[in-house]
Amino acid sequence: MSECRGRRFRRLTALLVLTGTVAFAAVPAAAVARTHADSTVVVLLGNTVIEPRSALSYDCHDRDYPIIRCFRSPMERAQEQAAVASMSVPSDYSTAEALALLSPYVRWYRDAGFSGPSFEAYDPYRDLGPIGWDNQISSFIPLNGGHPVWWTGSNFTSTRWDWGTGSVANLGLANDQFSSVSKV
Repeated sequence: MSECRGRRFRRLTALLVLTGTVAFAAVPAAAVARTHADSTVVVLLGNTVIEPRSALSYDCHDRDYPIIRCFRSPMERAQEQAAVASMSVPSDYSTAEALALLSPYVRWYRDAGFSGPSFEAYDPYRDLGPIGWDNQISSFIPLNGGHPVWWTGSNFTSTRWDWGTGSVANLGLANDQFSSVSKV
């Protein structure tokens, strides 16, 4: 658990280095207050808080976890991510180091053939249910050398599926079966 917190702390530090506090200023204070008490995740579509499970209907990323940012198209998501990546970085923190912490390791899709709504994950998920993706994934593309490992049970349990670093356009028997994802 502390290793995961360490990665998130480094990612947060890199994000702050790249964007200052702009990324967090964009989250309305009321957004966190309106989040369901049983959830630690805030899902935003623009500056509007949406139901966490509705992330399944949009093109989202979790770079700012526990804030998940959703967009109406993959192009909008890519533009936002490019804007963050283009920010200047102080000389004592290399751009490569900062961007490595801010790189998603997998993009998964609701539909086969890399189509439909998608999600770019920067961290593993013990339970895809709270963000609506439990038993919904039909294809995926590893990103930035990522190696996702999929599980049919939450908490990385039950059947394990591992395709290495290859993209999978059709999951066959594993279609719509994943409840958690880890990264190697």
